[in-house]
Amino acid sequence: MRASGAKTHSLLTSIKNYGYSNYDSANIYNYRVGPLNTYSFGYSQLGNHAQVYLTTADNGWGGKSTYIYQSEGTIQDQIEDDHPNNVTGTTTKTYRKLVRDLKVEDGLGDFFYTRYSYSTGRQRKYWGQVDYLGHNYMWAQTLNKGYTPGSNNVTNFNNEAAYTEHWFHQLDTGATNASNPNPLVGREYQTRLWQRKSVLGNTCSGRPEAFSPYTRCSMQLTTNYWSAWTGSGTSWSSTTDYQARPRWVRMDRTVTVVDTVTDEQKYYYETSRQNGFQYGNVTQMQEWADGAKQRTTYSYFYPNTTKHMVGLQARQLVYDAGGNCKAESRTIYRHGLSDKWTAGYNTAPNLPLVSKIDVARVSCNDSVNSVSWYDNNWRVSLFDYDVYGNQTVANNLGAASDGSLDKATTTTFEGTYHLFPTQRVNSFDANYVETAKYWGVNLGAFYDSRGMWGMMGEVCAVNDVCTRASYNQHGQLTARWDNIGEGVSWSQTTSTNATMRRTYAMRGSAGIQGNMITEWSQPRCLGNFVRRVYNGLGQLVQEQRPNENWATSVDGCAAGSNSDEIDVSYAYNSLGQQTQASVPKATTANPINRALSFSQGQSVTIYDVLGRPYTVTAPNGEVSVYGYASRAMSIVAKGRNGDMDKMAKWTQNDKLGNLYLTRNYRWNGSSWALDAQVVLTHDVTGNLTRVDHVGGGVSTFTYNLVGEKTAMNDVDLGAWGYAYDPQGQLTRQTDARGKTTCLYYQSRTGLLNGKHFRTNTSCPGSVGTYDICYTYGSYHSSSNRSRGQLTQVYYHLSASYVKDYWYNGYGLLDREMVRIANGAGYNTYNSYYTYESDSFRLSTLTYPDNEVVTYYYNSMGLPKRMATSLTSATLADNVTYDEAGRLTSMKFVAGGNLYRTQTYWPWVNGSSSNSNGRLKEIKVGTTSGTSNRLYFLYGYDSHGNIGGMSENYNAAGTTTYTFAYDEQNRLTKAYDNTATGANDGKNFTYQGDGRFTLFEGYNRTVSDGFPRHAYKDANFLYDANGNLTQRGIIKTNGQWVTPAQTLSWGHENHLSQVSGIGISGASITESYLYDDAGIRVQKTTNGVYTYYPFAHYQVENGTVVKYYTFGGQTIAMRRGSTLYYLHGDHLGSTALTTT
Repeated sequence: MRASGAKTHSLLTSIKNYGYSNYDSANIYNYRVGPLNTYSFGYSQLGNHAQVYLTTADNGWGGKSTYIYQSEGTIQDQIEDDHPNNVTGTTTKTYRKLVRDLKVEDGLGDFFYTRYSYSTGRQRKYWGQVDYLGHNYMWAQTLNKGYTPGSNNVTNFNNEAAYTEHWFHQLDTGATNASNPNPLVGREYQTRLWQRKSVLGNTCSGRPEAFSPYTRCSMQLTTNYWSAWTGSGTSWSSTTDYQARPRWVRMDRTVTVVDTVTDEQKYYYETSRQNGFQYGNVTQMQEWADGAKQRTTYSYFYPNTTKHMVGLQARQLVYDAGGNCKAESRTIYRHGLSDKWTAGYNTAPNLPLVSKIDVARVSCNDSVNSVSWYDNNWRVSLFDYDVYGNQTVANNLGAASDGSLDKATTTTFEGTYHLFPTQRVNSFDANYVETAKYWGVNLGAFYDSRGMWGMMGEVCAVNDVCTRASYNQHGQLTARWDNIGEGVSWSQTTSTNATMRRTYAMRGSAGIQGNMITEWSQPRCLGNFVRRVYNGLGQLVQEQRPNENWATSVDGCAAGSNSDEIDVSYAYNSLGQQTQASVPKATTANPINRALSFSQGQSVTIYDVLGRPYTVTAPNGEVSVYGYASRAMSIVAKGRNGDMDKMAKWTQNDKLGNLYLTRNYRWNGSSWALDAQVVLTHDVTGNLTRVDHVGGGVSTFTYNLVGEKTAMNDVDLGAWGYAYDPQGQLTRQTDARGKTTCLYYQSRTGLLNGKHFRTNTSCPGSVGTYDICYTYGSYHSSSNRSRGQLTQVYYHLSASYVKDYWYNGYGLLDREMVRIANGAGYNTYNSYYTYESDSFRLSTLTYPDNEVVTYYYNSMGLPKRMATSLTSATLADNVTYDEAGRLTSMKFVAGGNLYRTQTYWPWVNGSSSNSNGRLKEIKVGTTSGTSNRLYFLYGYDSHGNIGGMSENYNAAGTTTYTFAYDEQNRLTKAYDNTATGANDGKNFTYQGDGRFTLFEGYNRTVSDGFPRHAYKDANFLYDANGNLTQRGIIKTNGQWVTPAQTLSWGHENHLSQVSGIGISGASITESYLYDDAGIRVQKTTNGVYTYYPFAHYQVENGTVVKYYTFGGQTIAMRRGSTLYYLHGDHLGSTALTTT
């Protein structure tokens, strides 16, 4: 309470958020937990008892707003008392105090101000009652963070982040308006957003400008057009007699101008599309751009006035600018408890429950009110509900009129509150069940220490694998358990074995200034955490993670060092945009109130007031400048140290926001010259319909009304056709050769059942034997949770390939078995996988020959060691990383202890482009840090391209290469240190579309014939799909042979056979087999077989070849019994092989 003399005010001073651990109606406070935070409010009261003002608002987490008021403002007081005196006059009084400054603080020392100014306010009296009419204009000036405004407006302007003007409708003076007030009063009709010109490089780029003393650019102008209507029922007019009731204020038009382009939305409220009534529904929206109509959306309503259901949309149609209908959907509502789905869309609803949705697939249709269930011209979905209004059935109808292809789910809700869905089951296959449990509802006690009432505690997938969660009494997630078998006792889900734990240390606890949320994943004793620190405004300001050797005794592990950590810091401007992001920094500082640090390097982004990037500066100072003009956006990468500026990106959107143009530009010394352009055309629903390629050539695409691509004619792929079922599943694909792939699905689950290959364009309704058959969920059990997961791929017709999958009790892949036909039967190969029991990271991989490879991880979650069960034992060890997670060293133990070392240029290195944390060296040597086996040194230009490289093998002579690039960062020159003239080395030039015109110094003839972008001359031929069918070759002796080879392609465009002359000059016939993902699994060369059952295992003419991958890079191979290490360059390509 706030008192002034005999007057008192009830003022809200605080809001506290508590949780409860139990319920005791007699003394509920005994079980109160918290508060989580306290919102507090402060006030100031002047001499007048009515003048009480909010001065502060604090969210309890460090965020605080302080309101500073003007002196009492002047208000034009228009006295118009028609009863009985008819006295009219205007006086000026001081009544209201207005906010002058708003100060916002983040709790960590940062703050910003927003200043406000207003036109003279106005109020009126009518029948003796005061009516405050506000102000018809105001501006708001948001200032840069850390700047306190003063009386010098020029200084304030120089620290301005954004400036916004607002205009409002307001009552005009005059006695007539007092008795007939305009209902538009208070509506905002115009807003303009300004930016300081100096922020935009001292140019407004054609935008409107405001000049001296404050030079600004108009970034956005929004104008709202309102109208006021009177009437009732079907009769409404925009009369100015506002004494009539009711009065209806509606928005008719919104016009927005950004970057000199104008977008406009017009709104119509036709009674003809509201069943003859007027209930204020928008029935037509026209979208205009630069004065031309682009798209019109019509909406229909059929109000039930008796039951006050007047705003339920029944039909929507989308038209293009030419008046062509491009989309239609209909929504039918429940007509009665028993009459669920028979009503047409134009029937007024009796219940506000959607019972049927019809979406046109082929064409819009005005003549049909009620769409038949299995009309394949429509996509039809049916819905049903329980008596509480919960949706219990969702059925997407299939193509079969008997319902055999429907896909339906049934949802069950708990029986106490009738709010929480607890089970969802495939309506036609009860084995496909998903379940959910909620704390206090169908899990635990009403007040349970493990979870707040109503929060989801468990969700289980169809394979009976569950995720569980617990919460504190404020509803915050505290633990999560992944891959739990359904039915496992909750006593087995402990804090120790939780997959993830989350703790909250909010402002004020343990002296914390910010708000810290720690997410700690298994295995916790080895790190695997992230602490996220937020300021009082909810902005992430720091992430703290473990360095690679972090360890602790948590969860029963052995004690270790837990002070080596890594920070990334973030900062924001006064508009809430992230402006700074530091590079990772190693630290041993106390995590509590750890200072933000940017000195080690940072990325800095400056935005315009619309939130778009204007400049982005990399840690090493390289700058990208963003430009916006009309509907185009460009990014110019600024060159340094003599490097040219480059247009990194230039795009333009069409008038509906779809990508329309992409261009390449080059700098000609004085301006940007157009190098290449691609034009992309979209329809009004956003589908890409045409591509005009660089230099000519057009690709076209056709869609049905639901956006499914039905045809394509491409300059490189030819003409293709597609068909779909009513549920949107692809059922037929026909390529340009006339080869068709028919796809069939399980009738109830929608999973792909099989593929059938044909040489015509039709697909039969059913097939006895699929070419490729898919099976799911075989042998599902508690130890093989396979339901809903792929368990077999079988090349049924050819019997050439079979792949089986098994899963473990967590639902993770446990075993793969591949069988490849060998002419007399099958070669069978098995791979087995195990996982860490707590983190579920890959632990072991067992190869088909029973070799077991084991993986180990560091506290950053990165691999640190790889061992094998063979006698060579450890394959990789002593693996270290820097604070950015980049590999710094690795020891190859088997075969003589080789060492790989990688170094990196500093993030900041003066003006040098050898910076930004780019890779500097790769060394391989016989002792740590040495390079007597392999050495690479890299230097860079200011666009991140490798400008120079030195390489040395086995401590022999060093070769140095120099590279040059064009405006699109394409390689144009490559020289080694023996090059002496302009034509030495290798030179490359390109056509605008990227095709070579010069390759390694040899001219390339460019032809625009089909396929447009393929290399063509008399020696190279292509089929209708653009696949190469004939080619010449260069033999090992340098002789050019043509035509040398004929190539054949399979039904799914995989290379199936090569025949002709090989590079040795001998005849060759080579055939290939692929798995269902298009990966080669078999090669036959002149009768010699090579099998590729897995990426890590192959058999070449009886010799086993195995590959070992570490951290995503293949580092070793074993051919027979010999182990080879594969030492990669910066691209990962093998540069050196050692044994």
